[in-house]
Amino acid sequence: MKLLIRKATILQPGSAPSAKKDILIENGIIKKIARSITDAKAKVITSDNLHVSPGWLDIGAQCGQPGFEYRETYASMGKAARAGGYTALATFPRTNPPIQSRLEIEYIQQIRPTVAVNLYPIGAVSQELEGKDLTEIIDMIHAGVTGFSDGRKNPLETGLLTRALEYVIPYRSVIIDFPLDRTITANGQMHEGTVSTSMGLTGIPSVGEEITVQRDIQLAAYTQSRLHFHALSAASSIPLVQRAKTDKIAVTADVPALHLLLEDKDVGDFDSHLKVLPPLRTSRDRKALIKGLKDGTIDHISSIHQPMEVETKECEFTFASFGSIGLETAFGAAHTALKEVMSVSDIVSKFCEGPRAILGIDVPQISKDQKADLTLFDPDIEWQYEGTRHSLSQNDALKGRTFTGKVVGTILHDHLMVN
Repeated sequence: MKLLIRKATILQPGSAPSAKKDILIENGIIKKIARSITDAKAKVITSDNLHVSPGWLDIGAQCGQPGFEYRETYASMGKAARAGGYTALATFPRTNPPIQSRLEIEYIQQIRPTVAVNLYPIGAVSQELEGKDLTEIIDMIHAGVTGFSDGRKNPLETGLLTRALEYVIPYRSVIIDFPLDRTITANGQMHEGTVSTSMGLTGIPSVGEEITVQRDIQLAAYTQSRLHFHALSAASSIPLVQRAKTDKIAVTADVPALHLLLEDKDVGDFDSHLKVLPPLRTSRDRKALIKGLKDGTIDHISSIHQPMEVETKECEFTFASFGSIGLETAFGAAHTALKEVMSVSDIVSKFCEGPRAILGIDVPQISKDQKADLTLFDPDIEWQYEGTRHSLSQNDALKGRTFTGKVVGTILHDHLMVN
């Protein structure tokens, strides 16, 4: 199969955006890049302001397989990811059974060829995700695991986190922690502030994130290991991470795309689809997250894709589960929130280069004779999101929203997916 990408701005990390060029791909290999290419047998892909970058990668998307296939399978999640511009996913281990041993890693590797994206499994830190005993970390590393986390529920216990950080040092792997200590307000429903008070809901205070970030930074410095903060949401966390990076402590961080666009006030009509972890916070927090992206404190924009069955969302707010799907809307939400303050290339680097640097994965190259691993998008297209076309779950925080910036398609080797 031949594909011809017409008049595209090429965004390759480490290089300035190119002038408009054509790209010819044959059987999954980039054959030619030039100002103008003609090939009558090629399928043409074009858009008014087409941009091409190496394929995007998301850290932290949650699949339901195995155990919760009614929420999401790797097949459905892969299609949703491709629709959102991703060609690779580093998936969290909160399945049944959890991804916690060589056996589960090998299971994912076996199904990998049938999935529409490259899969990089993240293994559990604790057995059965109970926060007590370490999993067989070294065995999973040898089996091909990408990193370790217990997912988006609770931060890792201090002693367990310390041991995990020490275990991965020789392998240059990374521990991913979700820094939100909810024991402060175990029944919290949304961000603690004036909006939660006016709604009569128990709040989740920012201090629950801040104190965990402080602790984790100290442990990363003590062990001299690598630690990643997943899904920061509080303004108070940003200077802590910034200072740690200045001190050459090996920490990185991501922020959810949803939290760049929305605030706690958007939950004002008790919309259970906006009940997420971490919670949507204030305007001050949202602006601090954007500033952290601009100055490099935050490395990655994540989707926090969390599929849930309809019964857990179509109910009273206080009884609803936390979580929203997000793979298909992450770029649209992020670009809409950031387009006035960050360049397109800087935004895309948080989807492409940033997450790969966190996980130690090479960035695909857009050059002659390289395998095609590409995301195609147009930052000028305004479009309304009518809801997921691929995910098995409908817990969708952004259904009906209008975005600026749309994924046109993705190419992974010889497979094209066009939106």
